[in-house]
Amino acid sequence: MKVQGAVLGKFVIIDPSISGDGGHYLEYALRVLKAAGREGWSLVLGVNKTFDVTIDRKLSIDVEPIFTYDIWGRDLSASAKEIAPATEDERRQMRRLFSRSGLLWQLAAHPDVARIYLGETGLPERIAKRLTRLVPVYTAAQERQSRRRAVAGEAGFADEMASLRRDISALLGDPSQMEKDRLSTTRSLESIERAATITRDFADRLEEMHDRHDLGKGDIVFIPTMAWPDLTGFVEFLSHREGKPKPIYAPLFRRNIFNCYPRDYTEQGYSVHPYRRAFAALQTVADGSVRVCTDTEPLTEQYRQVTDVPLATLPIPCPKTRMARRNADDKKPVSLVYLGDARSEKGFDSLPMIAKSIRDGDLKGKFCIRTQLYFPPKSSDMQMIQAGEQLRRYDDDIVSIVEGSLNSEAYVSEIEKAGAILIAYDRQNYAARSSGIFMEAAAAGVPVIATAGTWMSGLIGEATWEYHHESVENSEVISVSRSGALDWRQIAGNDDTAADQSEDDAIQLRPDVTTYIAPSVPRQATHLWLTFEGGAGSSGCHTSIQLTQRDHNLKTLHERTFTMGGSQSGKQSLVVPVERLAQSFWIGFQNLYTRAPFNLSGLRVCWLRREAPIARCAGGVTTQLYSPQRYSDMINHALPELHADYDEIARSAAHLAKAYAREHSAETLVDRLITAARKSDHEPPRELRAFQW
Repeated sequence: MKVQGAVLGKFVIIDPSISGDGGHYLEYALRVLKAAGREGWSLVLGVNKTFDVTIDRKLSIDVEPIFTYDIWGRDLSASAKEIAPATEDERRQMRRLFSRSGLLWQLAAHPDVARIYLGETGLPERIAKRLTRLVPVYTAAQERQSRRRAVAGEAGFADEMASLRRDISALLGDPSQMEKDRLSTTRSLESIERAATITRDFADRLEEMHDRHDLGKGDIVFIPTMAWPDLTGFVEFLSHREGKPKPIYAPLFRRNIFNCYPRDYTEQGYSVHPYRRAFAALQTVADGSVRVCTDTEPLTEQYRQVTDVPLATLPIPCPKTRMARRNADDKKPVSLVYLGDARSEKGFDSLPMIAKSIRDGDLKGKFCIRTQLYFPPKSSDMQMIQAGEQLRRYDDDIVSIVEGSLNSEAYVSEIEKAGAILIAYDRQNYAARSSGIFMEAAAAGVPVIATAGTWMSGLIGEATWEYHHESVENSEVISVSRSGALDWRQIAGNDDTAADQSEDDAIQLRPDVTTYIAPSVPRQATHLWLTFEGGAGSSGCHTSIQLTQRDHNLKTLHERTFTMGGSQSGKQSLVVPVERLAQSFWIGFQNLYTRAPFNLSGLRVCWLRREAPIARCAGGVTTQLYSPQRYSDMINHALPELHADYDEIARSAAHLAKAYAREHSAETLVDRLITAARKSDHEPPRELRAFQW
């Protein structure tokens, strides 16, 4: 809170990735700076040296364009120089490459890609036949080229290596491998040298900013996009300022350290050792002036495994949006909106699959896709470019495209007009990481579709627990069975044995084993309601629930699989309608994404007689079908559920929006940073689970 008459210090944001108008980095920084300015802080913004945008003078922000490298280690000032005009020889090669025969030649090299390409484009059958004939021709040509390359590699060795040729040939079999190894070593050395250059540059620029603005005690320096080379430079910078008054530094880390789920962190203990070493170096020079931040609780828990530097979880500052009332309209399709960069980890390349399912299935006229088509500078991901071209081929009533980056007003407008926001993010990559777009949609009351097994699906699970408990009336409950009154069985291969059950009714879920129950359906029941909690150590973990409804002859009437979990509370709730002829439910439980067992406790099986609509999820839907594919769970399978329950999902999204908007605001973030800055006591050291062998 602002104190009347108090003189506040400088609030500094440093983000070397800010290089132009629009984009998430600049919008994020401006939201936070505006909030800090309203509290009375003097504002400074350190950005990339390529930044040439005029900031509104009314904001009174001192802009310093001095940083060279962005978060990806790119020198943005050199980007334009790296792409020279094409030569005539290059043009000739490109014409040959993209001719009809050249296209067939490329597809012959990758038959699996060819099948996908032919299926998506609908090329005539004769093209497929020509491709089939071309494969053996291509293979023979490749063998001839390999022999020629081997000879050329042998002749091209440097003179000083001539005496070693015989030994190298005997050792490696293929002398050309020596050249490959040499190139690999050279690239590794270049990479190390480049990282050192980025580190030194970041340290020098920090020093320059501190001297220019006389930053010291009472000031706050917030770095919302801290990269690992920058962290090393940050440590180097702090070591040079030992003994000098320091501001409070708040570097924000948005990347996961462990590329897995909590119960398997120990297995990655050695691979994350560089992070522990980096934070150990930070701790030696931090002197109580550093508050390491993340923007999700699961991510904070990851960082607690490798450091006991004080940590804080910050909210995601969302823009102010107008709340629109959303209802299903048979005459107007629901707009599924994708916003952000065209990147594989965000599932952009899944959009053609979704568009195809809308165009060719029962969902035509019920949904349409609106997607931003923006490839970041120097983007060379051909799979994303191909997906973009596939989307262009659809009619406007199926896919509409917004080209390029969006400024603040246009971005907010797209969120406000959306019927639902697509968050088709890669499951494992986002098990703990945040999605700013997800939170912005949630704060605006827009339904979302999120991949199961992610931080986003965990938030939906938390909201669903509250939504179900608020929606179900006591008078609607027919009967309740608790865990101890149920007959539990475990299936592992052909083995069917009774499950182990502890005194507190906890059931241990083991990897690759389905633990199931089969309660009978009471007369007049319309819905099954399951609630349960994870046991100790299960926070952030996920459970598969397989629901099979059977009639009196044990014939399967309906079967679905759901992925639950991921939330910090560990409380889960699932409501599904009962089929008219169903006599029993076969309910199977299995832990997912981890090889470590954990306990399921407090299970309640409730049968409801209910007339009012109720959705499976609050505020959106999560995918259902577990599969080993990256786009788990084929997000298009969630669309029928979204359509069927759209009004109720939209209503719950609007109800949740106020709390999300209040928590995830720039004002809340600034307040947390100020609070962290005033804390003098270190948090107690955490148990470093990742290094207990």
